[in-house]
Amino acid sequence: MHKDTNGIWNFLWQIILGRELARRLERFPDASVSGFTLHILSTLIVSELWINNVKLVLVKAKEEKEEETKEAADALKEKGNEALKTKDFETAIEHYTDALDLVPKDPVYLSNRAAAYFSLHEYEKARKDAQACVDANPSYSKGWGRLGAAKFELGDYQGSMEAYKKGIEADGKGGSAILKQGYEDAKRKYESWKKVEHIDTPEVEKSKAAEQAKKAKDKDDEPKPWDEAWSLKGKTLQIHSLVHERQVEGLLRFAETMRWPYMNETRDYAEDVYGNLRGGTTIPIDLYDWIFGVVLPGKWMAYKIVAALVLCTPSLTKEVGTAKYYEMGLSLQKQTYWRSRTVLGRVLGCLPGVKFLCGWIGPCPPLTDGPYRKFIRIKTRKIAPPKQNDRTIRIGGPGPDEGEESIRIQPDEDIQRWMSEIKDDSRWSNPESPVRQMTTCTLESIRLKKLPLDASLVANQGEMSEAEIEEEAQYRASLVFKIDNEEPVTYTLYTTPVFVTPPSCTGGLHQVHVRELPKFQRNVWNVEDLKAAEPTEYEDNGVMIINATGKGAETVARAWCSERGKSAVVRATGSACFSCAYHVASGKGLGTNVLIWVS
Repeated sequence: MHKDTNGIWNFLWQIILGRELARRLERFPDASVSGFTLHILSTLIVSELWINNVKLVLVKAKEEKEEETKEAADALKEKGNEALKTKDFETAIEHYTDALDLVPKDPVYLSNRAAAYFSLHEYEKARKDAQACVDANPSYSKGWGRLGAAKFELGDYQGSMEAYKKGIEADGKGGSAILKQGYEDAKRKYESWKKVEHIDTPEVEKSKAAEQAKKAKDKDDEPKPWDEAWSLKGKTLQIHSLVHERQVEGLLRFAETMRWPYMNETRDYAEDVYGNLRGGTTIPIDLYDWIFGVVLPGKWMAYKIVAALVLCTPSLTKEVGTAKYYEMGLSLQKQTYWRSRTVLGRVLGCLPGVKFLCGWIGPCPPLTDGPYRKFIRIKTRKIAPPKQNDRTIRIGGPGPDEGEESIRIQPDEDIQRWMSEIKDDSRWSNPESPVRQMTTCTLESIRLKKLPLDASLVANQGEMSEAEIEEEAQYRASLVFKIDNEEPVTYTLYTTPVFVTPPSCTGGLHQVHVRELPKFQRNVWNVEDLKAAEPTEYEDNGVMIINATGKGAETVARAWCSERGKSAVVRATGSACFSCAYHVASGKGLGTNVLIWVS
């Protein structure tokens, strides 16, 4: 291989260089490194993922021709799948048999035909196909499930238990609910069967004899010498994923957690996507990266998992496609999903039932007037973090704080009297937290306003297609709330605030001196009063405390922060005490000067 070689060999050259760099860094961990950029870090990560997740195979010319027939076999399999869905089991068996004539021992074809035989109560044929399936691919958990079910119906409860157990082990995630239930059913039958005298039925004896014969299979071919094994003459390089089952499982679990509305469609496609790829079907590069587990962390991971989810949902793929920008959210007819880094992710993330997973927030309420079935880019500006003199935030340490002067000795105050008062335990107490409100806040609608095209694109607008213009569109988001019986109030999300929840306190509640108590009460606001609040009323008056103890009030408080350009500290159940939460928000801590008190 030479570094100037085109195609896959050039990519492999980059992988080798990345691996070599990693080894040199490991060998000299204390050496100084210059020019270490994000591109180099990405190369190191991709090299590691590629080496661990991918297997390179050189296929002989004869094997290459056999691979060309896989596409035709997959087409027959799809016909069988359609027949299976309509319960036309005989037709399904015919299509699967034709596919197996082209590609014998394909585990997916065998598993599917076993399912068709099972539905026709031809359990011995189902057992044979399921056994051949797991012999071809012992890590295919679905095949073990088929084998367990067939043996159960044949009366071989011990064999059924063993098959389900191997399926659970092959799953790698503790096994699906179907495998676990099948194992328990077989175990129950087997234990009751052992309590009475019994003679194996001819079907069971035949099944056991066939299984013993299969265990005498030949060993894998011994590896060839290096030069012969990697000779390119008459061979073609194939790339195999070692983690495709794990990646599909992770994608489906993400979809289940986020209550993906196309779950059945996505599962059917995702389970067969790697088999289709091996058969010659072309898949988009984002889905390819996911199946092979070559995904960078951070925003790349968040982008790839939802891209793979949409690409595994055929009814969405053509219309929705993939997002052009990392921070785009996804709008569907009945729900929306938003990146946790975006304003809607941060504001709506506190809604009940909403999950945070892999950099995504959802499912969130749908947009009131669309657009639907597309990726959406929300326009906001970032809020600059409060300036700090040190990277370490020392909560309660020296620093400016409104009201702090009241605990210090005053110029005309007697020092002995001041010391006596400070040492008096009765003069220290817990500040009274905001009173719980009975307010009910309801999010009535999420509205988007389409903004003019960015100035940098206007000059080229005439050369852009309608689809390209729509990809570049940005929207301004507004939330409409109903607070009790008052008129609806609208908050426009101009900025992307940062919300921080402090950790819980150790040693119980922290007391303050009575001289400090006024600052905990003088700038408290209820959510129903926020919209009319003027900056002169809450600025330069210590930490602004928003009483968000009412139902749904936290979302209103967060929306207000976005509209007014305020980051905030959020105190929720199990978080810091009132005194510490106040100081985190104050100049002693993060300097947000806004504290959202949830509970």
